[in-house]
This record gives sequence, structure tokens and C-alpha cells, in this order.
Amino acid sequence: MASQLNENATVAAENQEGANDQIAETSAETSEQTKKSDVFDFPKLPNEIKNMVFATAADYNPAVVYAELRMIPSGEYPRKITFSSGRNRERSEFRQLRNLAVAIPEFRAFLEAQLGKTFDLLGRYPLKAIRGDKDILVLSFHPFPGFLNWRAQAVLSGFNHRTHGILQPNVRNVGLSLAPTHLDNMACHRDCRHDTRIPLCPLRLAIFLKNFSHLENVFLLIKVKSADVARIAAVDGLSARANLDMVLGEKLALARRHGLAVFEDTRRTWVEIPNTRAGRRHFFFRGDVFNLLDIARASYLKREASLAQTFFPPDKVGFRVLVSSWFLR
Repeated sequence: MASQLNENATVAAENQEGANDQIAETSAETSEQTKKSDVFDFPKLPNEIKNMVFATAADYNPAVVYAELRMIPSGEYPRKITFSSGRNRERSEFRQLRNLAVAIPEFRAFLEAQLGKTFDLLGRYPLKAIRGDKDILVLSFHPFPGFLNWRAQAVLSGFNHRTHGILQPNVRNVGLSLAPTHLDNMACHRDCRHDTRIPLCPLRLAIFLKNFSHLENVFLLIKVKSADVARIAAVDGLSARANLDMVLGEKLALARRHGLAVFEDTRRTWVEIPNTRAGRRHFFFRGDVFNLLDIARASYLKREASLAQTFFPPDKVGFRVLVSSWFLR
């Protein structure tokens, strides 16, 4: 009897162990199915939902599009103006969209349908990525041999603006970085004397802008360092960079409240500083950039006999300043 009981107990234990194993396997399968159901499977979403997601991603904040300007053929005498992606192409905000489109073919097809242009075209012609007055085209200049005569170029654009002018209806905002390496052939010559701390001639800037067909604003872009701002708070242990971030954070909030310009690239946020006492407060610019812009504006609006034939541009153009931190985010 005892042996029979032991045998029965052994069989029962084995059966229970088998049942436990089956329960464990079932539980593991259920857990795995639960994990799979928790995974967001974007390709299986309805097309309407996917298009809503795509539209949200494509409607990004006002952005910077970088391009390099060059003349073909190069030389002193006026020629056709062309643009390429240039050395700063990876900093253009739309490049992030391009990377996303490469990863998601459906997003690429959606964007190309929205823009009416292929991504291959956008890669070769960065101006095609600009969304009218929402974005800004920031230019650098391909090195030119000798002196480039922007005045003669502007006159020729009046006679034949399609070949010599910059006929770009979607380019409304143009920016120039106040860095000597980006402003080749835009410095002052003997006929112009202004603040030599600024590597940009206001008269050459004014005549250069007359080549754009639909210009609304020109911005000077300035990267500020810690030494360029005054302290705004007596905080113990506040570092110079923290103070700079604090000042720029205040200016960003002010810009958003008052509808001032704010543009983004992949590394920085650019904030408009208005030409007011409150706007200039806290900044020690190297040179009077606002005075330079006043000179450029006056020259831009001046009517000259030699430029009577110019086709461009509209008279109401803003001359403005954008700042950002020297440090990358």
C-alpha cells in the first residue's frame, strides 16, 4: 500500500509539474503577444492617419536654409548668379526632413507631392526648399577673383532679370553672417569708410540686394559670446555661458511675445534683436550694426540715374538683426 501511495504521489507530482510547465509556456506566449501588441506599428496605420503625421512633421518651425552664391563664369564682369548647397548644407533645417524621408519612403513621396519637387532637386538647388516668408536664405559667397561689380550686375538685372537677376519668388528673407569667411567680396573699398570692425560694406550690401526679385527682409546674423553680454542677474556661481544662455532665453521669450523673427537650423536658434533701446540692452556688439543697416537702408532706397533701369526690387524692405549663441546646442 505504501509503495502504491508513493507511486501515485510521484505520478501526481509529475502531472502537476507538466501542468505548471504548460501554464508557464502559455503565460510566456501571452506576455510575448502583449509586448508585440504594445509596439507602435506605423506602416499598418490607415493612410489618413499617416498623412496627418507626415503633415505635422513637414510643418516645422521657421528655418534657416544655407546656400553658397557664385557667378558663372566667375570674374569681374557681371554674369549669371547661381546657388549651391555650399559648405553649411548639413546645418539647414530641411536636411533633417530629408534624412527622415530617406528612412521612410512614404514620407518622401508625401513631401515631394507637397513641395512639387523631388528631393534630388532640393539637394542640388537649396532655394527650392524655402517656404516663402516663413524661412530665411542665409548666404555665403564663393571666392571671386578680383572685384565683383554688384552695381553693374543690378543694372543688367533690369535689362534682363531672368538671366542676371535673382528671380526667386519664394525668397523673401535673406541673411548674411557677420563672419569674414562668409563675406568674400562684400568688404568696403576706397570709396566707403564706416566701422571697420564690421567686415561688410553697407553700400555694397544695398546694391547687392537690388538683384533679388521678391525681397522683404535682410538680416545680419551675429554669433555672440559671453563677453558680448552684460550680466542680468547677480546669481552666485553663475558661469559666463549660463549668463549668456539666460540673456538669450530672455530675448527669445521677448521675440515670441512680440512677434519678432525666430529661425532655427540644426545647431542654433536665431532670435531677432529690434533696433530699440530695450532690444539692444545687454549686448555689446563689435561695431554699430544698427547704424550700418541704417546706411544700407538709405542707400537701398536712393534713386540713382545709373540704376534707373533696374527691374527689382520692392521699396518696403526691413533691415534687421538676428543673434545666437556662439556655443552649439
